[in-house]
Amino acid sequence: MWVRREQIIRKIIRLQQNELYQLVQKSLNLLFPFVLIGSISQLIQITMLNRNSLLPTIFGFSSWLSRYRFIEIIFDHLTSLTLGIVAALAAFSMAHYTAKRYQRDEKLASITGLITYLILTVRYTNNGELAFGQDMLGMGGLFLGFLVGYLVGLSFKHLANSQQQDKSSSGVTWNRALDSLRAIIIVLVVAICFSILLNWLAISVLPDQVILRLQSLKANQTSLLFSVAIVILAGIMTFFGLTSMPILAHFGRNGVAMTANLNYALIHHTIWGVPYPFSLGTLYESFGAIGGTGITLSLVIAIFLFSNQRD
Repeated sequence: MWVRREQIIRKIIRLQQNELYQLVQKSLNLLFPFVLIGSISQLIQITMLNRNSLLPTIFGFSSWLSRYRFIEIIFDHLTSLTLGIVAALAAFSMAHYTAKRYQRDEKLASITGLITYLILTVRYTNNGELAFGQDMLGMGGLFLGFLVGYLVGLSFKHLANSQQQDKSSSGVTWNRALDSLRAIIIVLVVAICFSILLNWLAISVLPDQVILRLQSLKANQTSLLFSVAIVILAGIMTFFGLTSMPILAHFGRNGVAMTANLNYALIHHTIWGVPYPFSLGTLYESFGAIGGTGITLSLVIAIFLFSNQRD
């Protein structure tokens, strides 16, 4: 037992020395103040500014809140401008530290990472206008933001020239911009191509049609392997902002398998031996959708109880 614990500690130490781990840690440290401010603002919104929440109901200032809606609007904007764009900020910070690690122009790399991520989140609406996919800009797109920023930093490593000097003269600044121009152009062109592809998939409603078509295959709903494959497919689509994971639970509740299972349970007064033991709804809701604020709070409490590091 003690040997296994020592092996785990050594693996954790090696992980902390990993270059990618250090880049992510630096980026998270940069994002922390904004996430903290946004979290406090959201906490105030939920607990104090929501007329149906506990505190307004207990202390009876629900009617007072209805007369001063501007206070709720202020905190709503503050939350949206911090937590609502944290994934874009992650792309910014990750590109900055990655380019700096390889002695490239971190200022241009960070701006390029931010613009690249915003290009990927642009969605064309039905009336021809452009809008940003909010699911990809917020906390749900944090991992994708880190990934895009890291790839942008690597692009600067291979496509831009090394920056050894840091002078403020206009000539040196202009030369630094030209040294990174090829990397900026190639990254933005690739981002635009990916954005067009993602928008075509979203507009053609291809992802939802794929899930619906596969879900309609009654014979395959009894297969555990098939259900797991659909969950993975939907997860990949959700990662790129093409569909939503709750769609699995929705289809699972309304499918043929769920109806047959319900009829069996009502007739036999037990769920043991249902004709479709594996379905998207039961698997996703039981094992794929666990987590949220409760699990996160438990993790924080566990860290406070058992961590030996003062910080």
